Amino acid sequence: MVNLFDGASDVPVQPAPGLTTDLLPSFNHQAPPPPQGIPSVTAYNKNGVKIDFNFQKVDNNPANILDIALIVSNALAVPVTDFVFQAAVPKTLQLQLQSPSGNIIPPNNSGQITQLVKVANPQKAPLRMRIKVNYVVNGSPVSDQAEINDFPQL
Repeated sequence: MVNLFDGASDVPVQPAPGLTTDLLPSFNHQAPPPPQGIPSVTAYNKNGVKIDFNFQKVDNNPANILDIALIVSNALAVPVTDFVFQAAVPKTLQLQLQSPSGNIIPPNNSGQITQLVKVANPQKAPLRMRIKVNYVVNGSPVSDQAEINDFPQL
C-alpha cells in the first residue's frame, strides 16, 4: 500500500471489529441516492474524471463506522481505462476499500464506477483522507493525488 500520509506507518489495513465483508449484497453498481441529511462531497474533479463521495452513517456501532459510496464518472468523449482508487487516513482511523464495480469509466457520463469504502473512527476524530487515482486516457497514464479535509459533520 502506498503511504500517502507523511510519517504514517505502513501498517496493513485491518477491518475494524464489527466490520463485515458482505457490505451490500444487493449492490448493483448503480449510483445510490445520497443519504438524507449528509451532503455529498466531490473529492476529485480533474481531466474529465469526477469522484463523488456519498455518506451513510452506520447506526448503533461502537467503532463509529461510516460508509462512503464512491461514484466515479467520466465527462470526456473517450473512455477512461485502468482506473484505480487508493486512499489513506490518519492512524487513529481504520480504512477498508471494497472492490470497485470495474476499471473502465464509459465516456460522456454514460456510466460510472462505484466503490464502497468503510471508515472506522472509534475516537470520533475529524475525518481526513488522502486519495491517489491512477487511470489511462487515450493511452496516456495519469497519476494524481488529492487531500480531502472538508468532510461534512457526521
